Amino acid sequence: MLKIAICDDEKIFLQKIGKLVLDYVNKNNINIEVQYFLSGEELLGVKDSYDIIFLDVEMPKVSGIEVGYQLKKRNNQAKIILVTSHNEVYKTGYKIDAFRFVTKPIDKEELFEAIESAISAMIGQNRVLLSTNGAKQSVKQKDIIYVLADGSQTILFTKNMSYRSEKTLEYWGEELDKRLFVRTHRSYLINMSVIVSFTKNEISIETGEKIPISRRKYNDFRKKYIEFDVNYR
Repeated sequence: MLKIAICDDEKIFLQKIGKLVLDYVNKNNINIEVQYFLSGEELLGVKDSYDIIFLDVEMPKVSGIEVGYQLKKRNNQAKIILVTSHNEVYKTGYKIDAFRFVTKPIDKEELFEAIESAISAMIGQNRVLLSTNGAKQSVKQKDIIYVLADGSQTILFTKNMSYRSEKTLEYWGEELDKRLFVRTHRSYLINMSVIVSFTKNEISIETGEKIPISRRKYNDFRKKYIEFDVNYR
């Protein structure tokens, strides 16, 4: 599930952006949670972390640029889409690493392109629902280090936790972001962002563990890892 925040001090634009975002995700069958804010102070007062933030630049008291700067310090992975009626804001927006700009009055195609690009760029940001001790937890894909086959079940490892799943390794191979995860062995599916080095036989990862590479999967692994390293590292 993607978490989206929309912040604009004018209700008409808040509602317009919200409607178009919902039109886009419903059309593309994307599961989201969206929250609305009428001021930058209100948004900064919430501790939640968001995947995409639509942020009006021209707001009273605290500008969208300052709000964006504070939010980026909290979560550098958030995709901030600045909403503005002034083209000169573009240069300032790059100071907070704004992902896209949407101009007022809101254009449907421009907003659709912005949200589509943001979603496409969020490698590993989508969440999966996992269980531990009977409790469900929402975990970002990027936080999964690797998936290990254990008989007909699987174990998903993060930095601090492990989660047992009744789903197969084949299921997770389809469910998890293929730009980020690669099958290296009949028993392993690995997050390429944690790779430190590799040989033809094994992979060293950030935890100090060694993950095997089967001979028949090596060429495919190497190709996908180079693609990941060039495009998403």
